[in-house]
Amino acid sequence: MAVHEGQAAEYERRHAEIWAEFRCMLIAHGIRSYSIYLDPETNDLFGYVECEDEARWIAIANSDVCRRWWRHMREIMPANEDDSPISRELREVFHLDASEAQPLSEVEPVDVRLRETRRLAEDDLRAAHVDLAEPAGGQRRRTGL
Repeated sequence: MAVHEGQAAEYERRHAEIWAEFRCMLIAHGIRSYSIYLDPETNDLFGYVECEDEARWIAIANSDVCRRWWRHMREIMPANEDDSPISRELREVFHLDASEAQPLSEVEPVDVRLRETRRLAEDDLRAAHVDLAEPAGGQRRRTGL
C-alpha cells in the first residue's frame, strides 16, 4: 500500500480517529494486533496484523464497514476499482517464533562464545608467530614471518 504525495499527515489523522464500528469489527474478527508503518521517503505503507485465522481476515474485506472505510481512504491513497487499497504481497525473509526457540537455559551466553572465539583467534595468531603484545604506538608487529 501507499499514500499519495502530501497525504501522509491526513492518512495518520484518519487512522488516529478510526471509526469505533470499524475497530470493534476488527476485534470481533480475531485481530489481536494491527500496525501500519509509513516510509516517509517513498510514501509506502507496510501493514502488520496478527489474526486468529486467514478466513476471518478475508471476511473483514467483505464487510460493509470495511468497504465504507476503503471509500473514505480512496482519495488519499492509490486504490483499485472496488476502492480497496492497491497492495502487493511481500515475501517473508526472516521470522523468529519464540515458542519454537531453544530454551535460554540451553543456549550458551554470547559473551562466553565471544571469549572462546577470541581465544581461538589468539591461538591462531600465536601459531602464525604474531606478537600479541601492544607496542607503544598501538600497532601490532609480526615476528618470524
